[in-house]
Amino acid sequence: MSRFDPEIHHRKTIRYEGYDYSSAGVYFVTICCFGFKNRFGTIRNGIICLNSIGSIVFNTWIDLKKKYTLISIDEFQIMPNHFHGMLEISLESEESSLEITRIIGEFKSVVYYKSLRLYKSYNKEMGKLWQRNFYEHIIRDYSDLTNCRAYIRNNPMNWTVDHLYR
Repeated sequence: MSRFDPEIHHRKTIRYEGYDYSSAGVYFVTICCFGFKNRFGTIRNGIICLNSIGSIVFNTWIDLKKKYTLISIDEFQIMPNHFHGMLEISLESEESSLEITRIIGEFKSVVYYKSLRLYKSYNKEMGKLWQRNFYEHIIRDYSDLTNCRAYIRNNPMNWTVDHLYR
């Protein structure tokens, strides 16, 4: 495997250019499994049935609030091969450098290492769990907030027509 060379490898950022990601705001994130592999459970009758790794995702997302007192967890949904979550970052204390990329990076890392321990306990190889990056949408107004919440809430019922369905 070759090392990253910016002259050869041109990674395009998906971040909103010029936006201050350390500013207060509400974010809608989507994080996909590597290769869109179904890792977190199955959809039955429009409801997600989480497996062990899906439960790790659930608990780790909820636990973010314990570590980061400046965030509020909003609507979220675990799907078989991806995760949607909304969170709000407020800047009411000295921890003003908190960025969405730091929060999501830690979330992905914790889920990966807990899942890896689970796989090792079964003497199985896990491989990569997450895609390299994540998608985020900055919520702009109440209408946007309402639409994102509805999308997340209804995602399991729309699984077979979802573009991430495999």
